[in-house]
Amino acid sequence: RVANTADFREIALAFSKGSIAASHANFIALMIFIAAAAKSAQLPLYTWLPDAMTGPTPVSALIHAATMVTAGIFLMLRLEPVFVLAPQASMIVAWTGALTALVAAFIAVAQTDIKKVLAFSTVSQLGLMVLAVGSGAYAAAFFHLFTHAFFKAMLFLSAGAVITFKHHEQNIRRMGGMAKPRPLLAVLFWLALAALAGIPGLAGFFSKDHIIAAAFSLKYGGVILGGIAVTVSLLTAFYSFRLGILVFHGQPAAHDEAKHGEAEEPSVSFYFPLIILAIPTLFAGYVGVPALLSGYESQFFEFIGRNLAAAPDEFRQTLQYHLEHKTELAIVALGIAAALLGAVSALVYYGMLHRRPVAEGAYHPAATRLSLNKLYIDEIYHFIFVSPYKKIAEKISAWDFRVIPAISDGLGYLVQEIGGALARLQNGVLAHYAAYMVAGILF
Repeated sequence: RVANTADFREIALAFSKGSIAASHANFIALMIFIAAAAKSAQLPLYTWLPDAMTGPTPVSALIHAATMVTAGIFLMLRLEPVFVLAPQASMIVAWTGALTALVAAFIAVAQTDIKKVLAFSTVSQLGLMVLAVGSGAYAAAFFHLFTHAFFKAMLFLSAGAVITFKHHEQNIRRMGGMAKPRPLLAVLFWLALAALAGIPGLAGFFSKDHIIAAAFSLKYGGVILGGIAVTVSLLTAFYSFRLGILVFHGQPAAHDEAKHGEAEEPSVSFYFPLIILAIPTLFAGYVGVPALLSGYESQFFEFIGRNLAAAPDEFRQTLQYHLEHKTELAIVALGIAAALLGAVSALVYYGMLHRRPVAEGAYHPAATRLSLNKLYIDEIYHFIFVSPYKKIAEKISAWDFRVIPAISDGLGYLVQEIGGALARLQNGVLAHYAAYMVAGILF
């Protein structure tokens, strides 16, 4: 309504002119973000996405990791001029994305369902994209959307292969030792995990590096948001390597092997989609190498910058510091150190020390319990929203079963009584009819 159009180009033109009031821009940006938060699974509207992962892994690979769920991010990028004029709303976006990334990464650390680990990982990576949008790093948000699609789709399809080979078993407590019978699958799975973890040289490293730098450059809360992004990087590397070790290394689950045995070796075509996705997982990051490392802006970022409706420089002047060269180098080093620390921690704890997830029903430390039970957010939502709604619905249902039939029966009885009264007037006596006629004329 403010722009008097629903066309993206016209909206972008109206806002990029700067003629829209800041209050209007902030309100509109916030409303758009609420919708995008539901679409792209941000706090507090993220709980549907892990539950949706019960579908087949190809569906998760395409819809949840690569296309549909990221549409909320894409919508905000298309309406980038609105967010350029809405610094307050952008800060809310940045904080929401950062907290979503942190909460989801923490929950993924102790999950024992292979698809749940990847589901919460997806929520966490979407949070990083939202953090980039709120930080004004629109090209970085699009770049991470681009690279994440490849390695996360590869992870979901690889997880589907693991589940198939394990006779539809998804509990990683009952897995292990798959690298020996399935070496190609192990290599492909580890490649995607390393990209997710942000190991230098792979696709996830370059896009995540841009987002961490953008978070640190914010004038208001940049140190905290940057610290959260680095922590997310550490946790991501930890749960990624934990998953790889528990599924492909160590001793196989004896009871599972004794009961089912191994599946037959699949044909080469089974691995073909994974091999295709492995190529961009290895090389997609190189289309957006930071100018800090290459000495010049990448063509990918130049292309995105040229196609943004409003100049990101306006945002940078409002909310971002200009980072010095040595500061940028320190941030890159910090991101690499966090990823390596998380990876090494998982390798030591689950690889060298041969630790396994605690058995079902056994005692868990407090932090593990919180992560395993998803911070009890589902239970909190059930207590606050579901239980009261069910009680109200039950009362309305009981009222409905008593009142609605009574109204229906009452109308029936009323019609019967009226009909009976009118029927008594039609008695066939001509004298009565003549009296009625006279009474009518007099009336």
